[in-house]
Amino acid sequence: MAYNEIGIERGIRKVDRLKAGEPDSKTVHRSVKQLHADLPAEIEAAQEHTQEVLAEAREQADVARTEAADAEAERERARERADEAQAELQALEEKIAKNERLESRAREQAEKAEAEGGERAARARKKERTYQKRAEKARARYDEIMAEPPLPEPRREKIVTQDRGAFRQPETKLVRVYPARQIEQYTAHTDMLRKKTEDNNRALRKRLKTLEDATNKWPHAGPDTEVSWSAEKALTARQEHRYGVICSTQDNEIAVPPQNATPKQVAAAIYRHGKEQGWPSLVLDADTNVQREVLRVAKEDGRLEWVQGVRAEIRKDFDPIPATTGEPAVANTQRPIQHEDLEPPTAPTSP
Repeated sequence: MAYNEIGIERGIRKVDRLKAGEPDSKTVHRSVKQLHADLPAEIEAAQEHTQEVLAEAREQADVARTEAADAEAERERARERADEAQAELQALEEKIAKNERLESRAREQAEKAEAEGGERAARARKKERTYQKRAEKARARYDEIMAEPPLPEPRREKIVTQDRGAFRQPETKLVRVYPARQIEQYTAHTDMLRKKTEDNNRALRKRLKTLEDATNKWPHAGPDTEVSWSAEKALTARQEHRYGVICSTQDNEIAVPPQNATPKQVAAAIYRHGKEQGWPSLVLDADTNVQREVLRVAKEDGRLEWVQGVRAEIRKDFDPIPATTGEPAVANTQRPIQHEDLEPPTAPTSP
């Protein structure tokens, strides 16, 4: 009975061992005499192969050291180029701002000259176009530098995946590699973009904080106690004219930016807006003068309780004061607001 018929195998077949890469010394049996004849030549061949491998290794080490030095030099050059790009961006920002400022000034001069019918209008318009082109050119260069750099192009190289000894060729495969020079350039540029973006974000946060501090002081009102005005609302609000006052309105809120308006005019604009919107209450956040004027309008309208958020010391001047000695309550006798108090302001400034 054959062994394989009952599922028994005697070791691994020689052909399979050879296919698996087993050396000849494991499968070919030579006599002592044959070994004495073959070994000197085989040893000499092995030594020659070893020397070749060592020489190749030394050459590869020299190449690696050279490439490392080149990569370090390229890294330094990439840093220098990134610093130069950042300095150029700063100069471009200043150039854009300067030319936009000059363009705006030239436009104003041209409009004034055209209104007066003078001959200077054409020269002013020419200057305006010149400054506009300079700003556009600088802005295009700025956008070019700030653009995301293209990814490096890989190249295919052969690498050793398995060393099969001195007498067999190593196993290799082709892989995609990225040149160190391109990687250094890409890394330096993206790092420069990151730093510039961080600087821009810090500047924007600072400007937003300044705007927040300014807009928080605007007189504003809404229908509930959560009323608040912010820089974001100021930037997206609608601009309206009410009683000669420039107002910013958004959803159920109204605010009055700084302008040449009296407290009476500001109060009238806020009060009438809330009343027209049908607010259940008018929660006011404003300075003392505006609060006082809003209460004067509300008292005349018989809606004192509708106005909320007013300081207690101001409200008591308009609410009846309870008597303490049996006398009737004393009401405030200030003159109600009149139509002539709502005259439009002169030359309102833009918010």
